Parts: sequence; C-alpha cells; structure tokens
Amino acid sequence: MSCCKQALEKINSISQQLLLCLQSSYDNILVESFTVDKETDIDERKKKHIKDTELAELIAIRERLISELFTQYTPKLLSKESALINEMVSLDKQLTAISNNCKQSLSEQVIKLKNSKKITKTYQKY
Repeated sequence: MSCCKQALEKINSISQQLLLCLQSSYDNILVESFTVDKETDIDERKKKHIKDTELAELIAIRERLISELFTQYTPKLLSKESALINEMVSLDKQLTAISNNCKQSLSEQVIKLKNSKKITKTYQKY
C-alpha cells in the first residue's frame, strides 16, 4: 500500500470521526433548543468540554494531514488514488453541511435567548 493511499485513508477515517462528533453535537443542540431553561450540571458541562476539545483536536489533525498530503505528494501520485480523493471530497461536503446546520441552530438559539431576555427586561420595568 502506498504512503499516499495510507494518508488518504487516515484523513477519511478522521473525517468520519468528525462527522460522528458533529452529528452528535447537532443532535444535542436540537435537544437543547426544546429543553426549557434547565440548569446544566457540572458533569454535563465537563462532557461537553471534553467533546469540544476532542472535536478541535480532530479538526487540527485533519487540517494538518490534508496540508501535508498536498505538499508531500505530486498531482500524478494523487490522481492514482482518485476514489479516495473523491471520498475525501464527499466527506468534506458532509462536514460542511453539518457544520452549517450546527451554526444555524446555534444562531437561532442565541436569537431566542436575546428575545427572552428582552421580554424579561420589559416585564421587570412594570
């Protein structure tokens, strides 16, 4: 097995791990948006922090590996692994889509929170 192929397989494996983490985060965001202002306990916060840290590490590793891939291997070598490159591109599109979904859901939560605070301030005036 060529080093180029191994590098691509590692990138795709990390991309799949990222997809699972992001999907889990997105699912949590959706659940939280339907949860009525309950206090998050310390254990839940620690789990989220660990997950966020893991996510950041995976992203950094993936970015580094992709950068190395395109600096270490020639286009000719890369073209021999077109199936793996196509898989990498497909995974990248999926990562982008789920990231955009997370961003949109978080934006909506922030807007709801701001509106809720405005309403609270208005009631406090009376």
